Amino acid sequence: MSPAADSGPVLTRSLIDGWQTQHLTDTAAWLRSQASQSRRLFDEFHQTVKSADWAGDAKDAAVDLVGADVSVVDRQSAIANEAADIAEQGAVDLQAAKRDALGAIGDAESDGFSVAEDLSITDTRRIDVLETRVRHMAMTAHAETIQWRGEQLVQADALVGRRLSEKAADLDGIRFEGGGATIHAASFGSDFKQSPLSDDPRLLTKEQALAAWEKLQADIASYNSRCAVNIVGPLPPPQYSACQTELASLEAQEAALRARLADFGIQPDGASTSGGTGGDLTSTATRIGNEVAAIPKGTGVSQNETLAQRVTALHLSQADAAEAANIASRTAYGATGGIANLPDGTKMVLPAMLQQRVAMQVFPDGSVQVFRGDLMQFLPYIG
Repeated sequence: MSPAADSGPVLTRSLIDGWQTQHLTDTAAWLRSQASQSRRLFDEFHQTVKSADWAGDAKDAAVDLVGADVSVVDRQSAIANEAADIAEQGAVDLQAAKRDALGAIGDAESDGFSVAEDLSITDTRRIDVLETRVRHMAMTAHAETIQWRGEQLVQADALVGRRLSEKAADLDGIRFEGGGATIHAASFGSDFKQSPLSDDPRLLTKEQALAAWEKLQADIASYNSRCAVNIVGPLPPPQYSACQTELASLEAQEAALRARLADFGIQPDGASTSGGTGGDLTSTATRIGNEVAAIPKGTGVSQNETLAQRVTALHLSQADAAEAANIASRTAYGATGGIANLPDGTKMVLPAMLQQRVAMQVFPDGSVQVFRGDLMQFLPYIG
């Protein structure tokens, strides 16, 4: 939850500066997609039932029942789209409120005042006694404006959360004909009204970041006990897919918390996810290669795409990312054709058989993507 105006964490400069709105935009897109998909699927089902090669009272009852379900989905979709409108407009309103708050801070600084993390203001100009009263009045005015703008941001965020929660409650009350299962709203109320203080690791205090790191290690241990191939062996496709989703979340949390702890000069110890950077580069890349090789058939998961995503998630330098991709590829596929250093500044990890036309392209920021195309052109740049 975002901080309320009369409770919770004290409003700070970094909290204002880091206030997030992308989650609202993402939520709006997701809600619209779900509403559209639900309506389409129920329409297709309705048409299938109506065109089925059977007749009589049973068919008539089935057609009527599915038709009633379609009307339920229409109501659900309407509410979901209303919630999407709220989320989209909320993102716009919050961005405007954030700009106003930061603008108030900028105005104070342009006027020769310093604005601290706690939003307190001090005068940086050397003034004589005749100017003291005027400067004090200006300082008070700036302080009041900053506080007011900050509170407007908090209140706007709280309003978006309340309105989304109301829509979630409306959606929770919709039931199918005959007392069937409730259509439960996705948690687009309080769960999506994310506070930068609680959800953005960049704004955690040292103590909060350390506590979050300890909790993450427990979550990683739980993941390993259920999902790590070297512990539980090959997994069936449904369980493997679920584990991969969980792993992506853990890796994102780990990378963000490592970066925040590094801000305090702390290099965290402890366990790492199977794709994390807790161990040396070779062992980490080897683990990635082993897990890529163990991807079961029928999951719809690409080994190449998974390898690229896993190495990217390590947040390495370009050179280390290329080496990690090379080691992981060699482990997963048996051999590689080496690393080519291209004139455009990217690196290409080539397969042993260039006719395969699939390679790992490593960009200067350390991210990795799957490249598909003629690989013979890269031979002059190997080594």
